[in-house]
Amino acid sequence: MANTVTVNSNLTVAGIISSSSATFQVDKLINNQPDETIPVAKSGTLTTRTDNDTGVITSTAHGITASDTIAIFWTGGKRYDVDVTAVTDNTISFDLGSGDNLPSQDATVTVSTKVTLDEMFNGTQLRALAIGGSTASLFSFLDDSATPVSVFAVAKTAGEKFQWYGKGSIDNGYENPLTGHNITQINCYNQSTSAVDTLIALGGCDNVV
Repeated sequence: MANTVTVNSNLTVAGIISSSSATFQVDKLINNQPDETIPVAKSGTLTTRTDNDTGVITSTAHGITASDTIAIFWTGGKRYDVDVTAVTDNTISFDLGSGDNLPSQDATVTVSTKVTLDEMFNGTQLRALAIGGSTASLFSFLDDSATPVSVFAVAKTAGEKFQWYGKGSIDNGYENPLTGHNITQINCYNQSTSAVDTLIALGGCDNVV
């Protein structure tokens, strides 16, 4: 079944508006509605730094469990898709993940548990994608490899969307970041310690270039 994708863009400079529009067809939709939410992130301190991706965070009454997957944020860096290996009431032990090397011991960090969007699609057939949240958010795309790892990750500020589109001669000038990957899930993380993050993910795939 064909579905219509319409992309509208506006640029305003000194009160002068420039607008553009593109429309094309896709045969598969990506849509997470009704909107899903991510709980607020927890504040903490990196009290043990074992190596670049392993350590312990101290965070009072964090509510995180040993089966959770988390993202860790700090000034100037982040790690995501991190495995929680053990917890106590006030500590979180963790390992692995993707992203930047951990900061120095005793650095202030925030920790977000993941919310997963189960969106399965062929990345090569992606024709349009918009994803973002109501707070500062991070999105990690995992493929169907035997040991799934992030093949693309993007962080956006509150209300900002990552947008890409392209079909035939219609595109926004960027390469498709998911070409060659069968995406099985999108892990979403909230960077805010004060507000719940409401997610939006829209897009479409088509088997005709």
